[in-house]
Amino acid sequence: VEIADTSWSGEGTEASPYIIDTAEKLAGIAAMCKSGEAGFEGKYFRQVGNINLSGLEWFPIGYEMGEQFWGKYDGGNYQISGMLIVEDDRFSGLFGINKGIVENVNLINSKITFTGVYAGGIAAAVEGSGSGVIRNCTANCTIEYVSLNDGTKGLRQGGIAGYAYSGTRIENCTNYGSMISNDSNANDVGGVIGWTEGATITGCVNYGTILVAGKYSGGVAGSLNSGAKVINCINYGNVFSEGFAIGGISGYVNASNITNSINKATIKADNRAGGIAGRCEGDYGKDYKANCVIENCATYGFIDVVNGIHPVSGLVGEWIHPQGYKLIITNCSAVVDSNFSDFQPFFGGSEADSVVVSSCYSVVNNIKRYSDGDFAGFGLVEGMNNGLPLQKELFWAAEFGEVVDVSEFFSGWTLVTK
Repeated sequence: VEIADTSWSGEGTEASPYIIDTAEKLAGIAAMCKSGEAGFEGKYFRQVGNINLSGLEWFPIGYEMGEQFWGKYDGGNYQISGMLIVEDDRFSGLFGINKGIVENVNLINSKITFTGVYAGGIAAAVEGSGSGVIRNCTANCTIEYVSLNDGTKGLRQGGIAGYAYSGTRIENCTNYGSMISNDSNANDVGGVIGWTEGATITGCVNYGTILVAGKYSGGVAGSLNSGAKVINCINYGNVFSEGFAIGGISGYVNASNITNSINKATIKADNRAGGIAGRCEGDYGKDYKANCVIENCATYGFIDVVNGIHPVSGLVGEWIHPQGYKLIITNCSAVVDSNFSDFQPFFGGSEADSVVVSSCYSVVNNIKRYSDGDFAGFGLVEGMNNGLPLQKELFWAAEFGEVVDVSEFFSGWTLVTK
């Protein structure tokens, strides 16, 4: 902030936005938010060239409560490189708390080490129902939680955002950065979002490796809560955790939905691992009450567990605490290998009476099983998926040809009614 320059050209309007072309002018936004002089509600910023933050210790834009950024920042698809945040204990990211719109930002060659609760490459937290948005952004930022060994829990760490409140959106974003923590108290880590309550995550991709010691970690999200939605997302980043409830898309899912999403990475956990979700719950401990829904999803890869006494599954590792609600799994597939002898095809846990599985199949260590259901939504595509059926909805950007009823394909497979 000491280098801040607020001599922006432009008027801050949509037609004449404030122009950001240097590190100093970018820091000027952070300085104005920190001083309390402006949150920039209704103001527009546009980046017009690459910005190098190397040599600076970055102070986030909208560092804490009362200093949030409310404006619109358009990165113009230019790069911001060399961001460094060291042992920060508040809201760590390019933006701290974003209640406005951040779009078209490409963050590269950056690193955050944090000792606090929230960290994300683009923003530590996204707030503001209907106003907080991150879209069309990429992040290549290594984020590492550093424990102070004082009992403090590091929480909510994501490649794009650490925390997203109800009604906010993260759209068409890609993460390449690794998430790292060696503290078993550090939970809720995701390739895109660490923790959300009611946000919508759409069209996002994770390539970053997740290497953590705590619970609730996933390729796209650490924890989804209270009506959160993940739609059209893909994970390519391996997820390794010494904790439990680890999933290819989300570690933990509470009364939330995952739709049209694919995991193509290795999942390794101490226990409770799933190709899509590590653990799902009904309304346990939450005011928001709804079913958990996993629909039109697929997972491919290897699932490894260290402690074999807890549930492991191709789709949902464990379903518990239904509280009168259901886990609904529809039009999903799992083609995986595992070292776990009691691997379940679709879900794990002891609450089978509150689970509905339809039109799903699982191939685990070449053991082939399928559920009841109408497989008309699947198609056989030559040269893809080793001849196994594919859900047409999964390949939303691909052109298929005719989709056929492939129920006869399962002749000789084992039918699993639950």
